[in-house]
Amino acid sequence: MSEGVGIAIGHRIRGLREQAGWTQDRLARAVSLHGVSWTQARVRQVEAGNITPDLTVLIAVARALASFHGPLPVSVLLPDGDLTDAVSGKPMTPPLLVNARPVTESLDWTRADDKAALDLGLDADHFAMLTDYVYGHTASVERDERAGADATPQKRGRVMRGVIEELREALPRWEQHRADTEM
Repeated sequence: MSEGVGIAIGHRIRGLREQAGWTQDRLARAVSLHGVSWTQARVRQVEAGNITPDLTVLIAVARALASFHGPLPVSVLLPDGDLTDAVSGKPMTPPLLVNARPVTESLDWTRADDKAALDLGLDADHFAMLTDYVYGHTASVERDERAGADATPQKRGRVMRGVIEELREALPRWEQHRADTEM
C-alpha cells in the first residue's frame, strides 16, 4: 500500500463516522466516553493522517463507533496487511528473503562464494538464493563436498569452476522460478 498507516487509518475512521452520519465533534464525545480524551480538532488531525492513533485510542474509537455500527473489531480501522494480521492474532512470518538464509548470517559463506557471485554478476544475497535453490547450501560447501576433504587447492579451484558453470546454466531457470513465486 502506497499510503501511510496513519492516512489509511484516518480514511477508515472518517468513512465509518460518515456512514454513521456523525460529525467530528460527535465522534470526539463518543470516544471520550470510552476513556480517551478526544476533541474535534484531534478527530480532524487523525482523519487527515497527521496523527496515527495508538492501540488504546483505536479500541476507544471502535467502541464508540460500535454504538452505531454494532460490534466492530479494531482491525476494521486498520489497513490490510501485517498490522491487521497482528491485531487479529495471526502469527507473523518472516519475509521470503529471510527464509532464503541471508548471506550475512551464513557460517558457510567464504571468499570463494564472493568471487563466484562476482563471476556470475550477482550480488551476494542473490547468489546465496541461487545456490540455495540449486544445491540447498553455498557454492563453497558444494565444492568441498565434491572435491573431498583432502583436495589440493588446484582441485578445489577446478571443482569450483564446474560449480560456477552449473550455476550459470541454472541461472535462467532460477530467475523464472523467482518471477513465478513473486506473483
